[in-house]
Amino acid sequence: MTQPALMEIGDPLQEPVSSSKLAEGYGVDIRTIQLWDEKGWIARKDRGLYILGEVLKGVYDAQRELINRKKPETPEGMESSDEAERRKKIAEANIRELEESEKKRDLLPRSEVEKATFEMARQLREAFENIPSRIGDIVAAEADPAKVKQLLGMEFNRVLENLSK
Repeated sequence: MTQPALMEIGDPLQEPVSSSKLAEGYGVDIRTIQLWDEKGWIARKDRGLYILGEVLKGVYDAQRELINRKKPETPEGMESSDEAERRKKIAEANIRELEESEKKRDLLPRSEVEKATFEMARQLREAFENIPSRIGDIVAAEADPAKVKQLLGMEFNRVLENLSK
């Protein structure tokens, strides 16, 4: 009996691979693969595919370069740890400033402002609703339109002055 012929297997490192397969293999988003390509870490070959061995070497070399730098490069769109620490200190200082303003009563809680505003609007409404009962008879008896305007104006001013105290 003759031996069956062995199937010839090519070098897997020379196999062309799509960007989606690379992303899946590295456990990253396809945009990461595109960024690596834009940075020159990896390069497309025929038909827009990558050669697996070249990708492995390119990513390895890029990672070694990043490790050997004194200050690692931060990926685009991400802030460095120094920048994050600076922003954290600013935020903490802002919080302390707000707390101090609140203690001094320079800054009031929203609920207090809403309550005071509601109360002021209620008093204003009630004061204006009472105008007809206070001066209605006087205005009705007045025949001169100029005198009616004067009476109404004086009453409106009286209401507003009382509310501003």
